[in-house]
Amino acid sequence: NTAGHKNNAFGAYALANGNGSYNDAFGYAAMNKVKVGEWGMMPFAVGVQSDKKIVTVGRATSYDSQGNFDQRFVAVRFTEKGMVDTAFGPDRNGIVKTSILNGQAIAKGVVLYGNKITVSGYAMDNARGFYTGAVVQYNQ
Repeated sequence: NTAGHKNNAFGAYALANGNGSYNDAFGYAAMNKVKVGEWGMMPFAVGVQSDKKIVTVGRATSYDSQGNFDQRFVAVRFTEKGMVDTAFGPDRNGIVKTSILNGQAIAKGVVLYGNKITVSGYAMDNARGFYTGAVVQYNQ
């Protein structure tokens, strides 16, 4: 599995075969792009659940109308075939965004165990002026 980004608005995802070639059965012609609302998005980690659903995590970035910066943990889940899993997320769009410590949060790792998705990373503690570790857990 591969995660990356294209133009700040999209996360791009591909599935490779064991020999390194792209798996054309994944998404649309071996590639899937997901726009995370009006947010810019950059994925950093990928995991595969026991039911073969694919979870990727990273950061989602936006600026409000006053130019204030906001960066959140983001998790996107795909079906085994690479389509966005519409059973996941509060809006049933395959996406969960989580604000931590007033924004500026980046998810860097994911652990999938049972029906839990545990995401780790770091967040800026604006009150103290430094980054701190952060962990969140989602139910599937």
